[in-house]
Amino acid sequence: MLHTNQVMAYQDIDMGFLLNIPATMPADIDDCDVQENLVVRSSTRPTQMSVTMFKLRLFRLSSRLCRQLSDHIDRTLLATLDAEIGEEQRRWDSTFLVDGSPSLLDTSSYAHWCILQLYAHQLYLLLHRPSCLRRHEACFLPDSRTKCLTSGAALIDLHRQFLELHQLRHYRWYVYGLTGSYAVHGAVALASCILDDANGVADSAPYHAVFNAAVHRIESLQNLSSVYQKAYPVLRHLQYVHISNTVYSLT
Repeated sequence: MLHTNQVMAYQDIDMGFLLNIPATMPADIDDCDVQENLVVRSSTRPTQMSVTMFKLRLFRLSSRLCRQLSDHIDRTLLATLDAEIGEEQRRWDSTFLVDGSPSLLDTSSYAHWCILQLYAHQLYLLLHRPSCLRRHEACFLPDSRTKCLTSGAALIDLHRQFLELHQLRHYRWYVYGLTGSYAVHGAVALASCILDDANGVADSAPYHAVFNAAVHRIESLQNLSSVYQKAYPVLRHLQYVHISNTVYSLT
């Protein structure tokens, strides 16, 4: 799990050699299913091992993706990797959600779903940010821009949910570590797209309020984490530049 976080937070670190170490994957079962002479398959899902299994799958995917980031990714490979992330998300939905919604009786399942979504949207940003800006005409892809806007906003909203939702209160400590780092990445991605709009309009306009709310939230958390202490001045400067550009365009 630590290596998965390292690969996605510092994508220039190649941990792919770990994939060559022979090991038996754990069974996707609950502890109570393991009896002295046999293993009884649980009829309920998710199991106590489900989130770990999904994280191990993510390590394989993230290692491949981050290894590709050192080279130029053609459109076919980019679409393939994007589709693989989406497929993982569909697996999580079928395991941790009930008809597409959080279970009212199993808050831990929704927490695990949210944690996995953090990884997914972080990977989307790593994959698409090199192609998301219009001013980089040679490599600009409209779909990558859309993905950066939606995934940046998703990371910010997941951060908000861990901070505010009652059913996630036992997981609030995530706000002061990994979730905070990914929320900052999401805010920077939104700021990049917003500032890339020369006239202050275009497709990023609906995300201005999301970015401003993220800056305000991170400001309120400065005294609780060094992540926010370091990030807030940068985000506040980006916010100031955006406001200045908007006023200038109006005048």
